[in-house]
Amino acid sequence: MSNPPYEITIVSHTHWDREWYRSFQEFRLQLVEMMDRLLEIMESDPDYRYFLLDGQTIMLGDYLDVRPEREATIRKLIVDGRLSIGPWHILPDEFLVSPEATVRNLILGAKVCADFGARMPIGYTPDPFGHIAQLPQILAGVGLEAVALQRGLAYEPTELWWEAPDGTRIFTIYLRAGYGNLAWVPPSPQAFVRVVNRQIDALAPHGHTRHLLFLSGTDHMMPQPELPGLIAAANERLAGQARLKHGTLHGYLHELREALGDRADELPVIRGELRNSQRYNLLPGVLSTRMWIKQRNHASQVALERLAEPLAAFVRALGGRDRHGEVWRAWRYLIQNHPHDSICGCSIDQVHEEMRTRFDWTDQIAEEVTTASLRDLAASINTAALPAPESVQEGELPTYSVVQGGGDVAVLVYNPAQPVATARIEVDVPWPGAGRTYELLDDRGQRVPARWLSANDTIDQRRTLTHDELMQFIDDIEVGFYGWRLVRDVRVWLSEDRKTARLEVVFPEYHTGQIGDFAQLADTLRRDLRDVESCELTIYLAGYHRLAFVAEDVPGVGYRSYRLHNVPGKSERATGDGLRQRAIENEWFRVEADTTGGTLTITDKRTGVTYSGLNRFRDEGDRGDEYNFCPVEYDTVVDTPRQSPLVQAVDLGPEGQTLTVVMELEVPLGLSLRDRRFRVNRLIQLARNEPEYEEHSTPVEVLRVTTTAQLVPGVGRVDIRTTVVNRAEDHRLRVLFPTPIKSDIAIADSHFDRIRRAPIGDYDPSEYQELPQPTAPQRAFVAVTDGEHGLMIAARGLPEYELIPGDEGATLALTLLRCVGWLSREDLANRIGHAGPALATPGAQCLGEHIFEYSIIPFGADLDAGAAQAFAFEAPLRALAVPLSAGTLPPSGSLVSVEPAALVLTSIKPAEAGEGFIVRFYNSADEAVSGRVTFGLPVQSVTPVNLLETPLGEARSLDGSRAFTVDVPPKRIVTFWAR
Repeated sequence: MSNPPYEITIVSHTHWDREWYRSFQEFRLQLVEMMDRLLEIMESDPDYRYFLLDGQTIMLGDYLDVRPEREATIRKLIVDGRLSIGPWHILPDEFLVSPEATVRNLILGAKVCADFGARMPIGYTPDPFGHIAQLPQILAGVGLEAVALQRGLAYEPTELWWEAPDGTRIFTIYLRAGYGNLAWVPPSPQAFVRVVNRQIDALAPHGHTRHLLFLSGTDHMMPQPELPGLIAAANERLAGQARLKHGTLHGYLHELREALGDRADELPVIRGELRNSQRYNLLPGVLSTRMWIKQRNHASQVALERLAEPLAAFVRALGGRDRHGEVWRAWRYLIQNHPHDSICGCSIDQVHEEMRTRFDWTDQIAEEVTTASLRDLAASINTAALPAPESVQEGELPTYSVVQGGGDVAVLVYNPAQPVATARIEVDVPWPGAGRTYELLDDRGQRVPARWLSANDTIDQRRTLTHDELMQFIDDIEVGFYGWRLVRDVRVWLSEDRKTARLEVVFPEYHTGQIGDFAQLADTLRRDLRDVESCELTIYLAGYHRLAFVAEDVPGVGYRSYRLHNVPGKSERATGDGLRQRAIENEWFRVEADTTGGTLTITDKRTGVTYSGLNRFRDEGDRGDEYNFCPVEYDTVVDTPRQSPLVQAVDLGPEGQTLTVVMELEVPLGLSLRDRRFRVNRLIQLARNEPEYEEHSTPVEVLRVTTTAQLVPGVGRVDIRTTVVNRAEDHRLRVLFPTPIKSDIAIADSHFDRIRRAPIGDYDPSEYQELPQPTAPQRAFVAVTDGEHGLMIAARGLPEYELIPGDEGATLALTLLRCVGWLSREDLANRIGHAGPALATPGAQCLGEHIFEYSIIPFGADLDAGAAQAFAFEAPLRALAVPLSAGTLPPSGSLVSVEPAALVLTSIKPAEAGEGFIVRFYNSADEAVSGRVTFGLPVQSVTPVNLLETPLGEARSLDGSRAFTVDVPPKRIVTFWAR
């Protein structure tokens, strides 16, 4: 019996990189042309039935902004099932954006799809550079049936199951022949049939049914109007062998699943992250290309996820203003920076310069929402109950006054991280008044040591007024506005003989938007000062002074209130005291600097373990491109300073101590222009006995590196801030942390996961399109441990690490800079061919000053304890000076508590339903955990929901402590809607 014909579904599509080797606006006009052609074809030819709009809904907005008159046509095509959209808003790089950003992306995509009437039920993600392990759980969590992907797999069949760490499985369509296996179809029917036969031969041996998927399209491809005729002609020529039809991806999925039937359960199962580069490039160098993008993105994500979203949610839950729309506006800007060619840094310079504005807009909105929400939250807290001694008034009381400022204020310290946190913070506080200062008191009325970083009485004017000038001045300030400034305070001292007066006026340095009522005072002054002959006028500018102190034990996702008690005195700016030593310490650690190599030695006082040679900088050549690091064939690694570094320790008193190391690394200027096999450096040239070429004689360059390590009392980590002034090209700069821990496993914070990775094993290079690389991605931290002791490196926006095993112990390497000058090159030793256009990208050389923030965290047997320090470092405390308020919340408390620490909180956000808020966490452990969630604000019930916030069950009431318990399977993501 002969085999039935192959059932071939041809899906027309385009893969649309919103910005890449052309800018967004240039590609947008190309998109407009493509969509104009597509709509014309679909309206005029009923046989051109379907088109896949690349799985990302942002293309609709980009087009309709230019062609709003075409909206009705697009809506009808979507509702009729002819134009497939979603489920994404954009196609992100999964490793370089946060897991919550991925969820927001899918929520936004679902919103757009709901507005247009349909959503493709497949997580179509053809081109991102590998895939995170939890993607099956995420896609299932937004109600998708399957995933279709290309990169990260090797020789697997075209149909299989992909299992997330929690056991969630999703049906997977492996685009084994690529997402453009039928792109550029020839117009000749005969040639078209030959292409079809080649694709049948390529795919048929790797499928489990007679159903095959051909994708007609590729990057920025225009629709091919001749396709229906070619399909008809091919069906005549292939009768009995194959049946071709123009179809949809989800139509193919349903027919495939029907053909598989019960055999679907027998399909192969793959598990974990997909990072195999045998058949398709992973392009892992993008983890460190244009590192400033990763740092900006990290900061923006923290600003939204840890501050703006939760604070907006709490304020709305307390009956305050709803800022959900503002938060979403910020997310839209940030998500526009998340397409893989954008966030990866692998585009032309113009693209990435335009990203700066979107980061700026995101941060500006997030900051405004955060500040306003903190102020609203403070109004709900009973800070008026904070204890304080009686106020002391020095000097003569004014005869007349209207005072809107001065007096005691509160400082609200908010902890955005899950664990209880102690940290040194800085806060801007209002001017206490002339001849006055503040005492800082905690919520028990105990004095807290604090240091003024900036403080002075700013006098704007000081002069003597005649009677007529005084009367004119009173007229001017009556409206609460004078000389383009608002009037805040007015105080008048009238002499006994009523002939002289002293007038003090306070202007806020910044526009507060609040106009005071001075009309009654003005009437009184006109009457009572009518005999005054002269008046001494002093005008103060009430700006903000900056105060530093250590906030202790601030509850996780909660706050602690302090009182600034206004007392007589002067706010004196103070600096730290220099120490005549090269070591600092607190109750946890001793940190010592090596005066030869500039490295750090940390002794953990709890365990007695010493870590030596930490924070060693290593510079090496890079002849790669924006996609891949490629070592230089003849290179000299630089890992020691050219001379002894400068070391300075500073004692900040109750705030802790700092240790600063300043060094210079002598590195080559860049690659040899002749063959790119070595870096330009006279020492290298002479060592190889090369002839004296002019390009070789260029002198070396100096990288100036300044590192400051900080220890704060009560904080179990060593925070590092490193500044690098980069003047060299074509190189990679990393910082190394050798350990005495013998382990070949790195534990990395990942996306809704804590992942364990081993070094690359043996492999046959001939079997790889791109050679495996030892570097790997991480989020908040990477660690090594032997079960008794461990070392963790936390980082803010530095996603690339490498575990380097050694006989003496494992070394962790953290990439700071990777500097290259080409978008793509075809002459790399570790990748076959180009990965993009061969365009020069001088901006990717990352010249100039860069600041990097990371933290060294020794820990014992408890990895969660180290992770708690990493999460606190990732999202530091935030403080705001606010008026005292008689709210209903206690002066200090946690607003949401999730226990134990193995349950990692990832999101608190306003619910999309318009009331209540969302709480999401995942189980980082390899075993089930029983958890407890407690609320510190009014909540009556919680409802389990999916990632789109659709209810999954009945609402649950809370116990008398406003808490509930939940059993969480290993690696499971759970989401609750609190109301």
